[in-house]
Amino acid sequence: LFNNMGHWAARTRFCEVVLNGGYQGVYVLCESIKPDSNRVSINKLDTTENTGYFKTGGYIIKNDYWSTTTSWLSNYHPVDHPTFDVHFVYQYPKPNNITDSQKVYIQGFVNQLETALYDSTFRDTLIGYKKYMGVGSFIDYFIVNELSRNNDGFKKSVYFHKDKDDSVSIGKLKMGPAWDYNLAFWNANYCSGDLSTGWAYQFNNVCGTDSWQIPFWWDKLMQDPNYTNELKCRWLQLRQNVLSIPRLNSFIDSIASYLGEAEVRHFTRWPIIGVYTWPNPNPIPTSYAGEISAMKTWLTNRINWIDANLPGTCSIPTAALTAMTSTSICPGDSVRFDDISTVTVDSRLWNFPGGTPSTSTAGHPYITYNTPGSYSVTLVASNAVGSDTITMSNYVTVN
Repeated sequence: LFNNMGHWAARTRFCEVVLNGGYQGVYVLCESIKPDSNRVSINKLDTTENTGYFKTGGYIIKNDYWSTTTSWLSNYHPVDHPTFDVHFVYQYPKPNNITDSQKVYIQGFVNQLETALYDSTFRDTLIGYKKYMGVGSFIDYFIVNELSRNNDGFKKSVYFHKDKDDSVSIGKLKMGPAWDYNLAFWNANYCSGDLSTGWAYQFNNVCGTDSWQIPFWWDKLMQDPNYTNELKCRWLQLRQNVLSIPRLNSFIDSIASYLGEAEVRHFTRWPIIGVYTWPNPNPIPTSYAGEISAMKTWLTNRINWIDANLPGTCSIPTAALTAMTSTSICPGDSVRFDDISTVTVDSRLWNFPGGTPSTSTAGHPYITYNTPGSYSVTLVASNAVGSDTITMSNYVTVN
Protein backbone atom coordinates (compact mmCIF):
# COMPACT_ATOMS: atom_id res chain seq x y z
CA LEU A 1 0.00 0.00 0.00
CA PHE A 2 2.79 2.43 0.85
CA ASN A 3 4.36 1.69 -2.54
CA ASN A 4 1.07 2.39 -4.27
CA MET A 5 0.83 5.70 -2.43
CA GLY A 6 4.05 6.77 -4.15
CA HIS A 7 6.71 5.85 -1.57
CA TRP A 8 9.36 3.18 -1.36
CA ALA A 9 8.70 0.22 0.89
CA ALA A 10 10.65 -3.03 0.93
CA ARG A 11 9.89 -5.34 -1.97
CA THR A 12 8.77 -8.79 -0.87
CA ARG A 13 8.33 -12.28 -2.27
CA PHE A 14 6.50 -15.25 -0.81
CA CYS A 15 8.66 -18.36 -0.71
CA GLU A 16 8.49 -21.87 0.67
CA VAL A 17 11.49 -22.79 2.79
CA VAL A 18 13.15 -26.18 2.94
CA LEU A 19 15.94 -26.44 5.53
CA ASN A 20 18.21 -29.51 5.58
CA GLY A 21 15.56 -31.41 3.70
CA GLY A 22 12.78 -30.42 6.08
CA TYR A 23 9.80 -28.36 4.89
CA GLN A 24 9.43 -25.20 7.00
CA GLY A 25 6.42 -23.51 5.42
CA VAL A 26 5.68 -20.16 3.74
CA TYR A 27 7.90 -17.19 4.54
CA VAL A 28 8.25 -13.67 3.21
CA LEU A 29 11.60 -12.73 1.67
CA CYS A 30 12.10 -9.03 2.25
CA GLU A 31 14.58 -6.32 1.26
CA SER A 32 16.57 -4.61 3.96
CA ILE A 33 16.33 -0.88 4.59
CA LYS A 34 19.32 1.10 3.35
CA PRO A 35 20.19 4.13 1.20
CA ASP A 36 19.98 3.32 -2.49
CA SER A 37 18.50 4.92 -5.58
CA ASN A 38 16.02 2.04 -5.65
CA ARG A 39 15.38 1.92 -1.90
CA VAL A 40 15.58 4.89 0.49
CA SER A 41 16.55 7.52 -2.06
CA ILE A 42 18.88 9.74 -0.06
CA ASN A 43 22.49 10.79 -0.49
CA LYS A 44 25.18 8.55 0.96
CA LEU A 45 26.94 10.11 3.97
CA ASP A 46 30.66 9.48 4.28
CA THR A 47 32.61 9.62 7.54
CA THR A 48 34.62 12.53 6.07
CA GLU A 49 31.49 14.70 5.64
CA ASN A 50 31.48 16.60 8.92
CA THR A 51 31.04 20.27 8.07
CA GLY A 52 28.50 22.63 6.54
CA TYR A 53 26.27 21.34 3.78
CA PHE A 54 28.09 18.01 3.61
CA LYS A 55 26.91 16.72 6.99
CA THR A 56 23.23 17.52 6.39
CA GLY A 57 22.35 14.13 4.90
CA GLY A 58 21.37 11.56 4.25
CA TYR A 59 20.23 9.95 7.47
CA ILE A 60 17.86 7.15 8.44
CA ILE A 61 16.68 7.06 12.05
CA LYS A 62 13.94 5.19 13.86
CA ASN A 63 11.92 4.73 17.04
CA ASP A 64 12.72 1.16 18.04
CA TYR A 65 14.67 -1.00 20.45
CA TRP A 66 17.59 1.08 21.66
CA SER A 67 20.66 1.23 23.84
CA THR A 68 22.63 4.20 25.09
CA THR A 69 25.28 3.62 22.41
CA THR A 70 22.85 3.28 19.47
CA SER A 71 20.46 6.15 20.15
CA TRP A 72 19.82 9.54 21.68
CA LEU A 73 17.13 10.73 24.08
CA SER A 74 14.47 13.16 22.88
CA ASN A 75 13.99 16.33 24.90
CA TYR A 76 10.23 15.76 24.81
CA HIS A 77 8.09 13.16 26.57
CA PRO A 78 4.99 11.39 25.22
CA VAL A 79 1.73 13.29 25.81
CA ASP A 80 0.60 13.06 29.47
CA HIS A 81 3.44 10.63 30.26
CA PRO A 82 6.22 12.75 31.78
CA THR A 83 7.99 9.71 33.24
CA PHE A 84 8.34 7.99 29.84
CA ASP A 85 11.11 8.69 27.35
CA VAL A 86 11.42 8.62 23.57
CA HIS A 87 14.63 7.48 21.89
CA PHE A 88 15.78 7.91 18.30
CA VAL A 89 18.02 5.13 16.98
CA TYR A 90 20.75 5.63 14.37
CA GLN A 91 19.97 3.36 11.41
CA TYR A 92 22.14 5.02 8.76
CA PRO A 93 24.95 5.76 9.21
CA LYS A 94 25.13 2.83 11.60
CA PRO A 95 25.97 3.58 15.25
CA ASN A 96 29.56 2.39 14.85
CA ASN A 97 30.04 4.48 11.68
CA ILE A 98 28.31 7.78 12.37
CA THR A 99 30.73 10.51 13.46
CA ASP A 100 30.30 12.77 16.47
CA SER A 101 29.74 15.77 14.21
CA GLN A 102 27.00 13.93 12.31
CA LYS A 103 25.38 12.86 15.58
CA VAL A 104 25.30 16.47 16.77
CA TYR A 105 23.77 17.59 13.47
CA ILE A 106 20.93 15.05 13.23
CA GLN A 107 20.13 15.35 16.93
CA GLY A 108 19.97 19.12 16.55
CA PHE A 109 17.78 18.94 13.45
CA VAL A 110 15.25 16.61 15.08
CA ASN A 111 15.26 18.77 18.20
CA GLN A 112 14.52 21.85 16.05
CA LEU A 113 11.57 20.01 14.51
CA GLU A 114 10.26 18.87 17.89
CA THR A 115 10.66 22.33 19.38
CA ALA A 116 8.82 23.92 16.44
CA LEU A 117 6.03 21.33 16.73
CA TYR A 118 5.75 21.68 20.50
CA ASP A 119 5.68 25.49 20.43
CA SER A 120 2.46 27.54 20.40
CA THR A 121 3.44 28.80 16.92
CA PHE A 122 3.56 25.24 15.50
CA ARG A 123 0.91 26.01 12.85
CA ASP A 124 2.99 28.84 11.34
CA THR A 125 4.04 27.76 7.85
CA LEU A 126 7.35 29.66 8.04
CA ILE A 127 8.65 28.93 11.53
CA GLY A 128 6.46 25.98 12.57
CA TYR A 129 6.96 22.27 12.01
CA LYS A 130 6.46 22.50 8.22
CA LYS A 131 9.87 24.14 7.98
CA TYR A 132 11.44 20.80 8.95
CA MET A 133 8.85 18.12 8.08
CA GLY A 134 7.86 16.52 4.78
CA VAL A 135 4.17 16.64 5.64
CA GLY A 136 2.91 14.52 2.74
CA SER A 137 4.95 11.52 3.89
CA PHE A 138 3.60 11.88 7.44
CA ILE A 139 0.03 11.93 6.12
CA ASP A 140 0.52 8.77 4.05
CA TYR A 141 2.28 7.01 6.91
CA PHE A 142 -0.59 7.96 9.22
CA ILE A 143 -3.12 6.61 6.74
CA VAL A 144 -1.47 3.22 6.21
CA ASN A 145 -1.00 2.67 9.95
CA GLU A 146 -4.51 3.77 10.85
CA LEU A 147 -6.02 1.73 8.04
CA SER A 148 -4.27 -1.35 9.47
CA ARG A 149 -4.70 -0.20 13.10
CA ASN A 150 -1.07 -1.16 13.65
CA ASN A 151 -0.38 -1.49 17.38
CA ASP A 152 3.32 -0.79 16.85
CA GLY A 153 2.88 1.65 13.99
CA PHE A 154 3.61 4.88 15.83
CA LYS A 155 6.03 3.68 18.50
CA LYS A 156 8.23 0.81 17.25
CA SER A 157 9.80 0.03 13.87
CA VAL A 158 9.01 3.65 12.97
CA TYR A 159 11.46 4.88 10.33
CA PHE A 160 12.34 8.42 9.25
CA HIS A 161 14.80 9.67 6.67
CA LYS A 162 16.40 13.00 5.83
CA ASP A 163 18.22 13.87 2.63
CA LYS A 164 21.04 16.37 2.22
CA ASP A 165 20.14 20.06 1.99
CA ASP A 166 20.48 21.72 -1.39
CA SER A 167 21.43 25.25 -2.33
CA VAL A 168 17.93 26.65 -1.81
CA SER A 169 16.09 24.43 0.65
CA ILE A 170 16.37 22.24 3.72
CA GLY A 171 16.28 18.48 3.31
CA LYS A 172 13.15 17.83 5.38
CA LEU A 173 12.52 14.85 7.66
CA LYS A 174 10.19 12.36 6.00
CA MET A 175 8.37 9.30 7.29
CA GLY A 176 9.21 5.86 6.02
CA PRO A 177 9.75 3.38 4.85
CA ALA A 178 6.72 1.54 6.24
CA TRP A 179 7.86 -1.55 8.15
CA ASP A 180 6.62 -4.28 10.51
CA TYR A 181 2.90 -5.07 10.29
CA ASN A 182 2.67 -8.35 12.17
CA LEU A 183 0.48 -6.68 14.82
CA ALA A 184 -1.80 -4.99 12.29
CA PHE A 185 -4.88 -5.81 10.22
CA TRP A 186 -6.85 -7.45 13.04
CA ASN A 187 -3.95 -9.42 14.48
CA ALA A 188 -3.51 -8.07 18.01
CA ASN A 189 -5.89 -9.01 20.80
CA TYR A 190 -4.52 -6.46 23.28
CA CYS A 191 -4.67 -2.68 23.68
CA SER A 192 -7.72 -2.57 21.35
CA GLY A 193 -5.66 -3.74 18.39
CA ASP A 194 -8.48 -6.03 17.24
CA LEU A 195 -11.09 -3.27 17.05
CA SER A 196 -12.15 -1.72 13.77
CA THR A 197 -12.89 1.48 15.67
CA GLY A 198 -10.64 4.00 17.44
CA TRP A 199 -7.30 5.56 16.56
CA ALA A 200 -4.01 3.70 16.68
CA TYR A 201 -2.09 6.95 17.25
CA GLN A 202 -3.96 7.29 20.57
CA PHE A 203 -2.42 4.06 21.88
CA ASN A 204 -1.15 5.92 24.96
CA ASN A 205 -4.74 6.55 26.07
CA VAL A 206 -5.61 2.86 25.80
CA CYS A 207 -2.42 1.30 27.19
CA GLY A 208 -0.86 4.06 29.25
CA THR A 209 1.29 1.69 31.27
CA ASP A 210 2.85 -0.03 28.26
CA SER A 211 6.62 0.39 28.28
CA TRP A 212 6.50 1.83 24.73
CA GLN A 213 4.59 5.09 24.38
CA ILE A 214 3.95 7.12 21.23
CA PRO A 215 5.80 10.45 20.79
CA PHE A 216 3.75 13.64 21.09
CA TRP A 217 4.10 14.41 17.36
CA TRP A 218 0.89 12.78 16.15
CA ASP A 219 -1.36 14.32 18.79
CA LYS A 220 0.04 17.74 17.97
CA LEU A 221 -0.28 17.35 14.21
CA MET A 222 -3.95 16.46 14.63
CA GLN A 223 -4.44 19.83 16.36
CA ASP A 224 -3.53 21.70 13.17
CA PRO A 225 -6.57 22.27 10.89
CA ASN A 226 -4.29 22.69 7.89
CA TYR A 227 -2.82 19.25 8.53
CA THR A 228 -6.19 17.54 9.10
CA ASN A 229 -7.62 19.20 5.98
CA GLU A 230 -4.70 17.89 3.91
CA LEU A 231 -5.17 14.49 5.56
CA LYS A 232 -8.87 14.47 4.69
CA CYS A 233 -8.23 15.35 1.05
CA ARG A 234 -5.53 12.71 0.73
CA TRP A 235 -7.77 10.06 2.30
CA LEU A 236 -10.62 10.90 -0.08
CA GLN A 237 -8.23 10.78 -3.03
CA LEU A 238 -6.86 7.36 -2.03
CA ARG A 239 -10.34 6.00 -1.37
CA GLN A 240 -11.09 6.48 -5.06
CA ASN A 241 -8.31 4.12 -6.13
CA VAL A 242 -5.59 2.65 -3.91
CA LEU A 243 -7.86 2.27 -0.88
CA SER A 244 -11.17 1.48 -2.55
CA ILE A 245 -12.78 -1.53 -0.87
CA PRO A 246 -13.24 -3.48 -4.13
CA ARG A 247 -9.58 -2.93 -5.04
CA LEU A 248 -8.37 -4.03 -1.59
CA ASN A 249 -10.61 -7.10 -1.62
CA SER A 250 -9.37 -7.99 -5.08
CA PHE A 251 -5.76 -7.72 -3.88
CA ILE A 252 -6.46 -9.93 -0.85
CA ASP A 253 -8.15 -12.49 -3.09
CA SER A 254 -5.21 -12.47 -5.51
CA ILE A 255 -2.74 -13.22 -2.71
CA ALA A 256 -5.01 -15.92 -1.28
CA SER A 257 -5.22 -17.51 -4.72
CA TYR A 258 -1.47 -17.26 -5.28
CA LEU A 259 -0.86 -19.09 -1.99
CA GLY A 260 -3.67 -21.56 -2.60
CA GLU A 261 -1.47 -24.62 -3.03
CA ALA A 262 1.27 -23.57 -0.62
CA GLU A 263 -1.12 -22.86 2.26
CA VAL A 264 -2.12 -26.55 2.33
CA ARG A 265 1.51 -27.58 2.78
CA HIS A 266 2.10 -24.75 5.27
CA PHE A 267 -0.80 -25.61 7.56
CA THR A 268 0.04 -29.31 7.36
CA ARG A 269 3.47 -28.38 8.71
CA TRP A 270 2.01 -25.87 11.17
CA PRO A 271 -1.54 -27.04 12.08
CA ILE A 272 -2.75 -23.80 13.65
CA ILE A 273 -5.94 -23.07 11.68
CA GLY A 274 -8.64 -22.60 14.31
CA VAL A 275 -6.04 -22.72 17.10
CA TYR A 276 -5.18 -19.66 19.20
CA THR A 277 -1.70 -18.33 18.44
CA TRP A 278 -0.58 -15.14 20.16
CA PRO A 279 -1.95 -12.56 19.61
CA ASN A 280 -4.92 -13.77 17.51
CA PRO A 281 -8.22 -12.09 18.36
CA ASN A 282 -11.53 -13.89 18.75
CA PRO A 283 -13.41 -15.37 17.05
CA ILE A 284 -10.69 -17.50 15.46
CA PRO A 285 -11.73 -18.69 11.98
CA THR A 286 -11.68 -22.44 11.48
CA SER A 287 -10.56 -22.49 7.83
CA TYR A 288 -8.22 -20.67 5.45
CA ALA A 289 -11.22 -19.28 3.56
CA GLY A 290 -12.64 -18.14 6.89
CA GLU A 291 -9.43 -16.24 7.66
CA ILE A 292 -9.62 -14.44 4.31
CA SER A 293 -13.28 -13.58 4.79
CA ALA A 294 -12.70 -12.33 8.34
CA MET A 295 -9.84 -10.05 7.24
CA LYS A 296 -11.96 -8.55 4.45
CA THR A 297 -14.86 -7.97 6.83
CA TRP A 298 -12.62 -6.31 9.41
CA LEU A 299 -10.96 -4.13 6.77
CA THR A 300 -14.31 -2.99 5.37
CA ASN A 301 -15.51 -2.07 8.85
CA ARG A 302 -12.25 -0.25 9.54
CA ILE A 303 -12.48 1.82 6.37
CA ASN A 304 -16.11 2.68 7.02
CA TRP A 305 -15.21 3.86 10.53
CA ILE A 306 -12.38 6.06 9.25
CA ASP A 307 -14.68 7.46 6.54
CA ALA A 308 -17.09 8.54 9.27
CA ASN A 309 -14.58 9.79 11.85
CA LEU A 310 -11.54 11.25 10.08
CA PRO A 311 -11.29 14.94 11.02
CA GLY A 312 -10.74 17.77 8.57
CA THR A 313 -12.53 19.32 5.65
CA CYS A 314 -11.66 18.86 2.02
CA SER A 315 -12.86 21.75 -0.12
CA ILE A 316 -12.69 22.34 -3.86
CA PRO A 317 -9.41 24.14 -4.64
CA THR A 318 -9.37 27.76 -5.71
CA ALA A 319 -7.02 27.74 -8.66
CA ALA A 320 -4.25 30.35 -8.61
CA LEU A 321 -0.94 30.68 -10.39
CA THR A 322 2.04 32.97 -10.56
CA ALA A 323 5.29 33.29 -12.47
CA MET A 324 8.52 33.01 -10.50
CA THR A 325 10.54 34.55 -13.33
CA SER A 326 9.89 37.46 -15.68
CA THR A 327 6.92 37.07 -18.05
CA SER A 328 8.40 39.58 -20.51
CA ILE A 329 11.05 37.59 -22.33
CA CYS A 330 13.02 37.16 -25.54
CA PRO A 331 12.41 34.30 -28.02
CA GLY A 332 13.96 31.09 -26.74
CA ASP A 333 13.71 32.07 -23.07
CA SER A 334 11.75 30.20 -20.40
CA VAL A 335 9.30 31.13 -17.67
CA ARG A 336 8.88 29.22 -14.42
CA PHE A 337 5.26 28.99 -13.28
CA ASP A 338 4.04 28.03 -9.79
CA ASP A 339 0.72 26.54 -8.72
CA ILE A 340 -0.31 28.63 -5.68
CA SER A 341 -3.87 27.30 -5.46
CA THR A 342 -5.51 27.36 -2.06
CA VAL A 343 -6.66 24.11 -0.41
CA THR A 344 -5.00 20.74 -1.09
CA VAL A 345 -4.43 20.00 -4.78
CA ASP A 346 -4.09 16.33 -5.77
CA SER A 347 -3.54 16.92 -9.47
CA ARG A 348 -3.12 19.78 -11.89
CA LEU A 349 -3.21 20.35 -15.63
CA TRP A 350 -1.50 23.34 -17.23
CA ASN A 351 -2.05 24.56 -20.76
CA PHE A 352 0.53 26.81 -22.43
CA PRO A 353 -0.57 27.71 -25.97
CA GLY A 354 2.54 28.66 -27.95
CA GLY A 355 4.88 27.23 -25.30
CA THR A 356 7.08 24.15 -25.13
CA PRO A 357 5.88 21.91 -23.68
CA SER A 358 2.30 23.01 -24.31
CA THR A 359 0.91 21.09 -21.30
CA SER A 360 2.22 19.99 -17.91
CA THR A 361 1.09 18.30 -14.70
CA ALA A 362 4.01 19.60 -12.60
CA GLY A 363 3.69 21.98 -9.69
CA HIS A 364 6.47 24.25 -10.98
CA PRO A 365 6.83 23.83 -14.75
CA TYR A 366 9.43 25.62 -16.89
CA ILE A 367 8.02 26.61 -20.30
CA THR A 368 9.99 27.87 -23.30
CA TYR A 369 8.58 30.36 -25.82
CA ASN A 370 10.27 30.61 -29.21
CA THR A 371 7.99 32.93 -31.20
CA PRO A 372 7.20 36.63 -30.53
CA GLY A 373 3.67 37.32 -29.33
CA SER A 374 1.38 37.35 -26.28
CA TYR A 375 0.34 34.07 -24.69
CA SER A 376 -2.27 32.96 -22.19
CA VAL A 377 -1.80 30.40 -19.40
CA THR A 378 -4.47 28.08 -17.99
CA LEU A 379 -4.36 25.96 -14.83
CA VAL A 380 -6.92 23.36 -13.77
CA ALA A 381 -6.42 22.45 -10.08
CA SER A 382 -8.22 19.34 -8.80
CA ASN A 383 -8.68 17.24 -5.69
CA ALA A 384 -11.01 14.49 -4.56
CA VAL A 385 -14.05 16.77 -4.32
CA GLY A 386 -13.75 18.90 -7.44
CA SER A 387 -11.70 21.22 -9.61
CA ASP A 388 -11.29 24.90 -10.46
CA THR A 389 -9.84 26.63 -13.50
CA ILE A 390 -7.99 29.91 -13.93
CA THR A 391 -6.86 31.50 -17.20
CA MET A 392 -4.44 34.42 -17.29
CA SER A 393 -4.90 36.07 -20.68
CA ASN A 394 -1.87 37.52 -22.46
CA TYR A 395 0.19 36.64 -19.40
CA VAL A 396 3.47 36.07 -21.27
CA THR A 397 4.93 38.57 -23.71
CA VAL A 398 7.70 37.48 -26.08
CA ASN A 399 9.48 40.40 -27.79
